[in-house]
Amino acid sequence: MDFTFTEEQQAAVEAAKAVFADVTPDAVPSPALTPGAVAEDLDRPLWARLAAADLLGLALAPEHGGAGLDPVALCLVLRESARVLARVPSWRPAPSP
Repeated sequence: MDFTFTEEQQAAVEAAKAVFADVTPDAVPSPALTPGAVAEDLDRPLWARLAAADLLGLALAPEHGGAGLDPVALCLVLRESARVLARVPSWRPAPSP
């Protein structure tokens, strides 16, 4: 079994690393740990850079505006986001039907 990441997965990681290169982990507690926390304190400029790098729709099908990559690519980008504790919405599960 070959566990080597594909070229597309590696490209997603490199793009994420470039976006997060100048981000330093903040000292603000996670919204999950703050009662009543809402999303307006997200890092909007960083989120815009993620969008510009086409990293927000990695696992969406191309016909829906995404890159059509697999969940592994998404997880690799989420890992890079977690390394710097980025305050951005990087993934949202599909709504229930």
